[in-house]
Amino acid sequence: MSFDRQIKDFQEFLVKEKRYFDENFGKPVQYNIRIDDFEILKTVGKGTFSKVVLAKIIFNHELCALKICPKKTIVKYRQVEHTRNEKHILEVIKFPFVIRLLYFFQDNSYLYYALTLVKGIEFNNRLNQLKKFSEEDATFYSAQIVLTLEYLHYLNLVYRNIRPESLVIANSGYLKLIDFKFCKHVDERKERTYTICGGPEYLAPEIILSRGYGRSCDYWSLGVIIYEICFGCPPFTAKDHVKLYEKIIAGKYKMPSTFSKDLSSLVHKLLQIEVSKRIGNYKSGLNDVKSHGWFSAIDWDMILNRRAPPPYLPHKYYDDPSRDNVSDVYSPLDLQTIQNDIYAEEFYDF
Repeated sequence: MSFDRQIKDFQEFLVKEKRYFDENFGKPVQYNIRIDDFEILKTVGKGTFSKVVLAKIIFNHELCALKICPKKTIVKYRQVEHTRNEKHILEVIKFPFVIRLLYFFQDNSYLYYALTLVKGIEFNNRLNQLKKFSEEDATFYSAQIVLTLEYLHYLNLVYRNIRPESLVIANSGYLKLIDFKFCKHVDERKERTYTICGGPEYLAPEIILSRGYGRSCDYWSLGVIIYEICFGCPPFTAKDHVKLYEKIIAGKYKMPSTFSKDLSSLVHKLLQIEVSKRIGNYKSGLNDVKSHGWFSAIDWDMILNRRAPPPYLPHKYYDDPSRDNVSDVYSPLDLQTIQNDIYAEEFYDF
């Protein structure tokens, strides 16, 4: 199920993917699978809305990451729409730098996402280890984010959650985008979206001001993450969200003297408060970003087809699930399924 074919013509690929997406997005997909078809090996992650376990699919012995979301929590925090969007989007997207959905199913209490297992290290952990990346390494990782945004935007998908916590460096040395809970289909010719969502440090001014936005917010977040991985912290920081948002709305940040001229130029053009002046929103779209001087050493076809040598290869995690090579610091899996389907109305179209 991995995406390993060579993409010879990116534009031709995008056109085909857009056609497939438009024909299949939102259409119900039936998966003949249930929790009994999985052997749970260990818990490897836990968040507000889900728990992720390492699991083996019994009938084909394939390892996967099984994300388990309690319906009660999703309803309580009003995340039904975000969760529905995530499911429908994951069913139809396929790109070298994004995670793949293998199966989806639900019972009266939980939603289950069986996802391709990304063997590697969380991008944020690697950044914390190094404190910051060299500009050469940063262009390698940033180029993959740019290509992924180009793919998503061509499908009229706004990602809305670009940040280190949403990325994993796979054992191949290349990135995988793993979190799609805030991704949304927005046809900018007809609509805007107004929801405030995403990491506070990465929010674009138009999101905070509830002005209605589209893909422009992703260009802003791209600027934030490029700044962060080259400097060690985001450009906008504060002890509380009110002061943080004031800084973002005012565009108040300091350009590090250690940044090269090209890096400073790109960050400046991405972190433009006025949407029309933000690079990415010009007539040529992300081609203006790709042709910027900071990416002059990048061979985009080599990156797209994962042929450029990566700067770092993580340890081979998960290769043998019988070994204790992942620390299980979370409580054992304890699924308690209720008998009555009290959330039938909320999740009928999943």
